[in-house]
Amino acid sequence: MHPLASGQHPGAQRRRIGDAVVTALADGYLDLGPQTVPATDWNDLVPLLDTPFATADAYRSSINAFLVETGGRRILIDAGGAQSGIGSLGRLGSTLAAIGIGPETVDALLITHLHPDHAGGAFDETGAATFERAEMILHTGEHAHWHDDTLVTDANRGYVELARKAVVAYAREGRLTLFDSDSEVAPGLFAEFLPGHTPGHTGYRIESGNDALLIWGDIVHIPPVQMKRPEIGIAFDSDGAQAEVTRRRILERAVTERLKIAGMHMPWPGIGHVERDGTGYRFVTAPHDYGTGHP
Repeated sequence: MHPLASGQHPGAQRRRIGDAVVTALADGYLDLGPQTVPATDWNDLVPLLDTPFATADAYRSSINAFLVETGGRRILIDAGGAQSGIGSLGRLGSTLAAIGIGPETVDALLITHLHPDHAGGAFDETGAATFERAEMILHTGEHAHWHDDTLVTDANRGYVELARKAVVAYAREGRLTLFDSDSEVAPGLFAEFLPGHTPGHTGYRIESGNDALLIWGDIVHIPPVQMKRPEIGIAFDSDGAQAEVTRRRILERAVTERLKIAGMHMPWPGIGHVERDGTGYRFVTAPHDYGTGHP
């Protein structure tokens, strides 16, 4: 049984979901430009960005992770990109330290998918597990995809190697758990299969009392564009058609169910709601907590 993490921090914003406490953690950002939406004219997208001061160069996309504290357990959803080689990532560790969370106190690491900005912080520069006691929990389809040698190309080899390093850091110590269907993967935490971005891409729904939050992973990467025009995919999608089907389904569900959502690329701190906007949707950030919800 762990005491709850203390206080707010510029890179760590917390709120209650019923009896659970969810802390949004900032790992950094990626600048996503025209090369990330190759099937679309980038100049047509600039007017959809959040601000009239947006430039045609790139959209700065947040990289978020989420810590869930419930039932005396600490469960981290995604690990950021510390070992990705991307200089704008890797702040998760220092942020956890700033709010009093030692890596040895994390009980489980739930992975939405094994891309570098989500799994690159799961291991350190020696290849050892960052979270030395944690069980890694991962969809079996995600594991199979990144361990299929027939899919390795010169273009994706770096991604594959990083994904395998993240997994083996936990598997070699017997701390890897795979699941293959929507299920309760930890008390009050339910996996939801959201394929398309990767074959095993998974969201995690937190339920406590009458409250719930769906952490949807990478349903969108450029929210003001992809929510307004859900047909627009991202170059990183392994199956663009399936990713669009999943994106449309989850966006519509978020509206009709008034579902509270969080995403790894939603504007920091990444938690809010979805509302209809003409033929598309838009994100409404949840009001800032200002510490009033502090346990």
